[in-house]
Amino acid sequence: MKESRHETFIGFDVPGSRKIFHFHIPKTGGTAIREYLIAQAGESQITPLLGGIRFSDALLQWDHKQVLSGHVVFHQGDEIPSDYYAMTFLRDPVDRFLSDLFYGKHQSPDQPRDARLRLADLDSYISKIQHERQDAVALQLSMLYPIGAKETDCNLGVSEKLAAAKKAIDRFDLIGIQEDLDDATCMLAAEMEWPQKTLPWANQTWKRISVSDLNTAQQKLIETVLAPEIELYEYARDRFRRDRRRHITSSTSNPSIAKEHRTADNIQTAVKPVDRRITSIKQGRKPRNFGDKRCEVTRVIAKGSVTGAPEMLCGEPILIEMEIAAHEVIENVTVGIGIRDERGALLFGTNSRLLGDAIELEPGRYVANFSMLNRLGRGQYCIDVSLIKDLSHHDGCYHWFEDAARFEIYDLVTNYFEGRFMLDPDFALSSIDDSPEPRIDRVHVEQAGVRSFGRMNPPLSQFDASIQLLSPKHALPAATDSFLQLRVKNSGLEAWSASGYCRPVCLTYRWYSQEGDLIVPDGLRSILPDDVAGGNSVIAPLLVRAPDEPGTYRLAISLVQEDVAWFIEKNAASGCLIDVEIA
Repeated sequence: MKESRHETFIGFDVPGSRKIFHFHIPKTGGTAIREYLIAQAGESQITPLLGGIRFSDALLQWDHKQVLSGHVVFHQGDEIPSDYYAMTFLRDPVDRFLSDLFYGKHQSPDQPRDARLRLADLDSYISKIQHERQDAVALQLSMLYPIGAKETDCNLGVSEKLAAAKKAIDRFDLIGIQEDLDDATCMLAAEMEWPQKTLPWANQTWKRISVSDLNTAQQKLIETVLAPEIELYEYARDRFRRDRRRHITSSTSNPSIAKEHRTADNIQTAVKPVDRRITSIKQGRKPRNFGDKRCEVTRVIAKGSVTGAPEMLCGEPILIEMEIAAHEVIENVTVGIGIRDERGALLFGTNSRLLGDAIELEPGRYVANFSMLNRLGRGQYCIDVSLIKDLSHHDGCYHWFEDAARFEIYDLVTNYFEGRFMLDPDFALSSIDDSPEPRIDRVHVEQAGVRSFGRMNPPLSQFDASIQLLSPKHALPAATDSFLQLRVKNSGLEAWSASGYCRPVCLTYRWYSQEGDLIVPDGLRSILPDDVAGGNSVIAPLLVRAPDEPGTYRLAISLVQEDVAWFIEKNAASGCLIDVEIA
């Protein structure tokens, strides 16, 4: 074999070769591992760095790639297919905590981050984490335990989550430790019969302190909060050391396993690690229906506001309605929905808790409604519904009901797009480098028939609204943009149009000093996610640009109908006024 072949050959171009799944837990050396995989397999063979996507959806979307890598999320029932070589890496929890904290403070200025990470000093931030949910602090534990938990597990405490996370560790083919990444990549190369290559270190945190810089009180407090994750880390480190000894013993007794380069004759006979996992995900699996049924969903239907059910149009408002029967007092219930396509990929999901509602039910029958603008394109879809406690079914599950209803999008209310989702594009064309300006005329599109669905935007005569701030009232960094989550209700009778060539209704703000002086008279505009009929409400993000100078300010949030009026100028009670500390 020619030497040049050693540098360009990758084993993945052979049909039947095993795929790789790299479960990237943040700040555990995952970026370096990703660069290593690119060096070994080629960038075209690896997915983009995935973030926040559900694992089962990632499998569907990136089935054509040989290496699946990223911060994916596991839900109940998700399994790692046996035809994937699965690996993940852990890090000393205290060291990972510090790395993540200082990375968020100094190295990701353009990414949306919790403002506390950037503003709090070390002692105040450490004191705050004592009151956080365990899942929010012990990230390695929270990302791993759903893999080892059963799909019907409910009310999991910390000890149960720790036990499930240990089971998850056992289901990976390779467990690595951040401080021994070089050894882990040598083990990976031996398993895949790759040539040994130097691990490229990347995405390291700077401007950070080390564990040795902590005083005794700081270290003890962090270790107390992270105690379950520290135990999980010790379990993973023991597993890594055992596997490393096995590799050393194997390569010593059988030198052919450790040879430097892979050849064409042994591609199909690479060392296969022990399969620690259960069988592959099966397409067409029977929808799940479980829970303690203390309250349960008895009926689900989806319908369009114009066309009804179960067939509707892309572009019309859609209503998902579910009937709920509570058989006893339920002190804390979260109502959730999920919409999936024909393959089972999750397209959209939300729940009442994320929308800002805490619900308590007495015994009886209820109707829950989710309404939104339907932006789904032509196709068939199914609806999953859930009644859970808090934000996770692991905290308590009353009823988890998949494929509870189906609907079809058979046509469009407009025809300016093709595909599966309706978006809101705009188009612009301009010249550069002293080139002549293009000539652009408005034209009629022959294929665009007139459809009598919609309205002009007349000036409003009512300015009745209520705005509720759902985001915590924490301080904001000076001279930065931040999103505040709002619930906006139309308290009048006239509908608000969120779009249109003229007079749309949108969100904005003004900044005042503590003394009442107007600092910023006309803030950034944030569009509403949908038209809002009288009596209805929407959840909307407001983009706010903080003042440049630190201090205490007053933020006046208001709706505005462009070219007509600010709501708070017509009705002072329609806005929201809050004090904000700018640091």
